Parts: sequence; C-alpha cells; structure tokens
Amino acid sequence: MITLAALEADLLEVSGGGAEVLLRPRGAPWTIPALFQRARALAPPMPATPGRPVLRAVAHADAGDQLAATLAVWQGSDAVLPLDATLPVDQLVARATALGAATLMGTAGTFVLPSDGHVDATGHALALPRAARQADTSLVWYPTTAVTALLARARAAHPAPLRLGVVRPPRSAGPLVFDVLAPLLAGGAVILVGELAWPSAQLDLLGAGGADALVAYPEALHAIATAALDRTAADRPELRRITCTDAPLTAALAALLRGAFPEAVLQSRYGVASLAPGLATAEADPGGEGCPTAFSPAVGLDVHVFDDDGRPCPPGCAGALCVRGDGLAVAAPTASGWQPTGDRGVLDPDGRFRLLGRTDDQVQIAGVAVHTERVAAQLRRGPGVDQAEVSPVRDAWGAVRLVAFVTSSVSPAALNAELGRYARGALDPAERPARVVVVQELPRDALGRPDRAALATLAARALAADPGHGAGAVKAD
Repeated sequence: MITLAALEADLLEVSGGGAEVLLRPRGAPWTIPALFQRARALAPPMPATPGRPVLRAVAHADAGDQLAATLAVWQGSDAVLPLDATLPVDQLVARATALGAATLMGTAGTFVLPSDGHVDATGHALALPRAARQADTSLVWYPTTAVTALLARARAAHPAPLRLGVVRPPRSAGPLVFDVLAPLLAGGAVILVGELAWPSAQLDLLGAGGADALVAYPEALHAIATAALDRTAADRPELRRITCTDAPLTAALAALLRGAFPEAVLQSRYGVASLAPGLATAEADPGGEGCPTAFSPAVGLDVHVFDDDGRPCPPGCAGALCVRGDGLAVAAPTASGWQPTGDRGVLDPDGRFRLLGRTDDQVQIAGVAVHTERVAAQLRRGPGVDQAEVSPVRDAWGAVRLVAFVTSSVSPAALNAELGRYARGALDPAERPARVVVVQELPRDALGRPDRAALATLAARALAADPGHGAGAVKAD
C-alpha cells in the first residue's frame, strides 16, 4: 500500500526540502510540501470498505493537481480512472458514471456518483454492468497493486537526477508516475512546457529551468530542434538526453536533433499510456548517425507476438504485440495474462522487438490518440458529404497527418467552406484532416470494403504533391 507520509518523506529527502520541483509556465511552481498538502486536501469522500477498493475518476487540468489527486486515491488503496480534463463537466460526469466510478475528482470539484464503483481486492476485475463494459472497450484503470511495480520500472529509467522537460503535461496515471513522480524520486525536477504554444518560448523555459533532458512526441521535437538551430549553441539548453514518445525516432528527426543538441543521447520510448507506459526503450549509440529501431522490454515485463489465431509467433514473424508482467493497468484481462497493446510487431532472435504499425485504426497526432474511423464517421455526417474515408500519413519526421477522401455532389469551393465550419465543431484539433480530397468514387477491394492500401498510396501522393496546403482544405482530384 502507498502511504503519502512515506512517499513525502522520500521526496523531501532527495529534493532538498521545499525546493521547487514541478515548474510550469503559468502559476507558481509546485514544491513537495505543497504537492502533498494538495493531495491530502483532495482525499476523496466515501472511503472504501477494507478489502473492497473503489474506482475513482480523476480529471484535473493542472498536472500537479492530477498527480495530487492520483496520490490521494492510491493512499486509500483505490483504483484510478483517468479522464480527459478538457471535456465539459457534464460529459465528464456522464462518462465517469457510465464507467462505474464512485466519485469524480476534477477541476470543477468532487462529485459523488450513483455507482458504488467497487473492484475486487486485487483490482483485476471491475464490477460494471455488462452493458457498460460493452459500451467502452478501451476501459482501463490503475489499481494500487500495479503502482509499486510501475514506480520501480519508472525509477529504473531515471537512475540519476535530471531536470526533465516534459512537452505534453502527463495527466493519465501511468505517465504521471513515469514522467513526473519517478524523476522527482531520483532527486530531479520536472519542467512542464506543454502550455506554451511557441517552440521559442518552450526553449526559453527549458533554459531557464536548467533542463538537461527532454521527453516529447515527434512533432514537438521537430519544432523545438528547428527553433534551436536558429540560435547560437550558447543560447540552447544543454540537453544530455532526448526521448521520443508515441513513435520511433526517424533517421531525419534523429539527424535534426543531433544538429541542434550534439551532446544528447537519443532514445525512443515505447509504451501504451493507458496500459504500460515505459514498456520498452530503444537507444541510439552515442555519437552514432543512425536511429534506434529495436526496442528492449523493461525489466519485469514480457513481450511476445501472436498470430491471428492467438498462437505465439517465432522470431522474424509479424503479429499482434502483447505484454504481461507487473505494473500494468487493467484493461481486459485474459486467461493467459497477456494484454494486447494494439500494435503489430516482430521479435528479433535476441528478444528485442520492432514495431510494424497498429492492429486497429488508432494513430498518435501531436501526443493525442486519434481513431481514424471516428473521424471518417463524423465527416460522413458533414454537409455535402456522401461517403468518406480517412487515411493517415507519417512524414519523414515521424509526425502523422490525416488525409480524408470524400465523394460529394457539391463543388469543392462550397464544400471547403461548409465542411471547414463543420469540422471545427465536430472534430478535436488533432482529428482535423490536413487535406480533404474529393474523388468520384472511393477505392474498394473485391469484397466492397475500403481499400486501405490504395487509400494510403493516394494519401501519400496528395500530401507530397501539395505539402503546404492548409489544414482541412478541399481539393478535387
């Protein structure tokens, strides 16, 4: 069981007491005493019955508040269900209620919900109505039983004190432990730069905070490195380690980062934020010219590849990537204990693995998980749209952009105006296509299904032909 008192004592010892350890561009920095004072203030109502943990949703916009609320839940041996704090309050309450949480602790306050939210003593089964389980197949939560192993894995990734710059403020439970709590326990500090829109401002905050490490997704790394190259070496942060998340480093991005920060060790970190953050890492050779592509699983975790029939694949054969071990969130437990990650991969003979893409329609765009089928479904409801499909394209820097293909009887000029207004209201910023291409008919395979390979080829061709075209703009092809 995690006790706030013991954890606070450890952090006070390594941080130098009241030192500022969680820096942010807006608002006062967090100190360890302030963080734990906030955790005690956020202690949830309705304490759990001993041996019957309760599921509690947390949704704070501020990373410090989210960490404090998470600690408060774990203090009571309860399970954490992280939700997106940017959603309206009524949607948060409805979602937390539908998922069976007993309480919702968020920026707008604490809400007691109708469900008792009980999970079993190990945290491996959620007492949800069958309909609710079927309504949300991505349901995950972090039981207290997983936290100790998760924290040990995270601390192993931060063996020395670092002043870690984090571009995406981590609000879900796993990344909060990995990118905030573990660096603090190593005696370091965390600099949250994600609220700053301009890369030059992010560089300024990294420099002012004395950052010597950086963790970010490909789009942010590209922007920061490009901005850094416009400065003299003396005006850039002296980064010793740069970690790329959400996608493996590409050769082009690795070369750009080496030009901007020649002393930094480059690594890719693979993980499923809602299941197993920090599942594996791939590190480039210091001073080398290549980029890391083969991932080594973290200690305490097993990774294997399975075929479509659920049989283990030998090294060299592609299949669905699965993980088991300690420190995982609970999603849909299987009898074998293996949890699917949603990715495809191939094992090397030395036990490392390489990523080959997803088994579903999910992609990561600017640190946000986007489902292309949801985007396509929303576009099909748009004005003037008869049919729609969406295909993702990854560029040389590792960033993903969406290209939408639609059939329509409306002129491209009229469709551009109407669909642009509709998309701004119906889609989140990360979901909005970079290009919308009007076609006479959508490519389909022999069974009448969308031809994904043909769409991918057309999408890459569309972006290559006009890479600077405005987001969401419509062109007839």
